[in-house]
Amino acid sequence: VQVELQLVKKKGDMIRLNKPSTYNDSMLVTAGEIFIRLKKDGQPVQLAPGVRINIRYIDLPINQQMNFFIGDETNSAHFNWLPNSDPVNNTIFFGTQSYEIYTNRLRWISLAYSFGVSSSASTSVTADIAPYFTNANTTAFTVFKDLRSVVAMHGQLNTRKFITGKLPVGKQITVVVISKQGNDYYLGYESAVTVVPTSGSLIQHVRVVPIKKSLPDILAYLSTL
Repeated sequence: VQVELQLVKKKGDMIRLNKPSTYNDSMLVTAGEIFIRLKKDGQPVQLAPGVRINIRYIDLPINQQMNFFIGDETNSAHFNWLPNSDPVNNTIFFGTQSYEIYTNRLRWISLAYSFGVSSSASTSVTADIAPYFTNANTTAFTVFKDLRSVVAMHGQLNTRKFITGKLPVGKQITVVVISKQGNDYYLGYESAVTVVPTSGSLIQHVRVVPIKKSLPDILAYLSTL
C-alpha cells in the first residue's frame, strides 16, 4: 500500500491548496493541516474497521487548546473544517515538543482551535476590487501575520465583494487576491490592521489592486507568507 501524507503549516500553502483555516466562516488558528491518502495499484483504499493511523510531528510552541477538525469537501467551491464527530477514534496527545494524532480518517484533517471574537470588538474585512474580479474567476483570503490563520473571503451576491466573517480587531493582516482571467493570472495584496469601523456596518474595507503576474511569481509570493 502506498501512503501519501502531506503536512501543511505555511499560510501560503493553505492558499495554494485552497484550504483556509475557517469553520463555517469562523476563524480557526491551526497547528497544521494534514492530508492522508492510501493507494494500492494506483487505486484508493480505505482503512480496515478498527484500524487507526498514528501521526506525530513537531510544532513549537505546543498549544493544548488544539482540537481535532475534519475537512468537509462536499462543496468544491467552499472548503470547510468541521469539529470532530468521533472522539473515540480521533484523538490528540500533547507532548512537550510535538503533537501525536490517532485517527481513522483519510484525506483532510487539522489540529486547530476557534479564535474567540468578541462581538463588541470585531470586524468583517471586505476586499474592494474591480467588478470584473468575481467569484467565478477569483479567490480572496485574509492572512494573519502573528497567527497561523488564513480566513476565506467569500463573494457576496448583493454587494459583489469578497468578505470575511467576524475577525478580532488590532491584528495585522494581509488581504490576498488571486485571479485568472482568460490565460492571464493576477495577484493583489494589501496590508492593514483590523479595526472597528466608524460606520454602523461593522465592515472594514481594504482596497486591493490585482496586477498581472506569472504563476511562478504568484507562488513565490505565497511562499513568503
